[in-house]
Amino acid sequence: MQHHMQLADEIPMVGFMATLLLAKIGRPGLGGGSGHPWVPTDRSATLWVCLTLAICASLVWIYVILNLYEIFVHGFAMVVVLHTAIVHKFPKSTHQEKQVVMDWCSNGSLLAIILGRVVWELENRLCQEYPFIWPLHTVWHGLSCVSAYFSIILTWYLRRSEDSTWVSFWGVPTMKTTTTLDPQKVD
Repeated sequence: MQHHMQLADEIPMVGFMATLLLAKIGRPGLGGGSGHPWVPTDRSATLWVCLTLAICASLVWIYVILNLYEIFVHGFAMVVVLHTAIVHKFPKSTHQEKQVVMDWCSNGSLLAIILGRVVWELENRLCQEYPFIWPLHTVWHGLSCVSAYFSIILTWYLRRSEDSTWVSFWGVPTMKTTTTLDPQKVD
């Protein structure tokens, strides 16, 4: 694949991971609120933003300027591992239904990206010798999309308060609504 086409493929993935990492810091005002336990204050939230942007910008720089694709691939995999570690450090929900959905999304995201990486490695290493396996690259993109889908839903649930109304998404266990809206309290 041509280098500029790979850039169109890979750089949005780094941007997506940066967005997921930044979404873990809490409510507006940076730190505090329902954010991650690693980011309890505004100062730590600012550091989190700077580190996330530096890591992702470094990956893009390594790939675009230095053209070191293998380092980029392994760096991206480490960002995915970091995201997984962050998710597993969030406190468990007090609502069983919410925790089931969060576990389902976390495990689904991780499984899809691991399977996708295996398929990608097979396609990447065997395509020269067996050109007919090129459709595996499409499978990789499908699995990475499934992983992204579950990650987005997981992030949405992590940022919801414990007593908010929840909704059901395709491919995710259904949740009950635990609160009702009071028309007099709506702004």
